[in-house]
Amino acid sequence: MDLSVLDMQIREALDAHEGWKAKLSVAVTSGKLPKPARDIACDDQCAFGKWLHSMKRDPVVSGMSGFRNTMEAHAGFHEAAGAVAAKVERGDKAGAGAELSGAAFRQATNVLKSEMLLWRQQAARQA
Repeated sequence: MDLSVLDMQIREALDAHEGWKAKLSVAVTSGKLPKPARDIACDDQCAFGKWLHSMKRDPVVSGMSGFRNTMEAHAGFHEAAGAVAAKVERGDKAGAGAELSGAAFRQATNVLKSEMLLWRQQAARQA
């Protein structure tokens, strides 16, 4: 695993996943999602998720606790984002807004960020 690739993927993923709060906020207000809720809820539909899932084939990467923890946190984030999106799709703006500002979405976002940063540190130590 090339540490520079890992670092770049994590930096881009941090930005992209931070952007989801803004995208979902717009969706709550407008009632229009950038993609179907089922896609938002899937952890293998975003660029980072596709890359992350491809790394399962790399025995060095897949053996790292940081990788496994990031995979789990990434899935949790998409589950939380998908819950917001599902309410938007159903026309439940109030419920979607409450979900977006609620503890589950905030925690999923924070855990993902933390796990990605820890994985990056772990990889740097192993390089």
